[in-house]
Amino acid sequence: MPNNDFIRQITLSIPAVSSKTKWTFVEVDASSGAVGVGEATLGGQEVALEQEMRRIGPRLIGAAASPGSLRDHFEVVELPTAAIVSALDQALCDLAARRESQSLLPIPRSTTLTRAHLRQHQ
Repeated sequence: MPNNDFIRQITLSIPAVSSKTKWTFVEVDASSGAVGVGEATLGGQEVALEQEMRRIGPRLIGAAASPGSLRDHFEVVELPTAAIVSALDQALCDLAARRESQSLLPIPRSTTLTRAHLRQHQ
């Protein structure tokens, strides 16, 4: 079945996870009603990420909502641009997985996260 979804809306959110940490997420709403999420965290550069999204986002409204469709649209020179384009592509991959009722990245059953693993990444 062909995918005729197009990008209807793009939203950037920057929640404060702690007093020192902010994460950055991009949500892509498709014409089908599906929503995909990507992550663009770039510590301390939230203003630059917002500026890039304001520059890039409007150009994508109405574009195909399919993974890899952004590669030819942007010259990625600066880190904030790379982070936003990467997050948008992640969100489009998430949309594609949701359309197929699949997980974006299945976690093998043998993987066990312990508190020690989690502490390594704090």
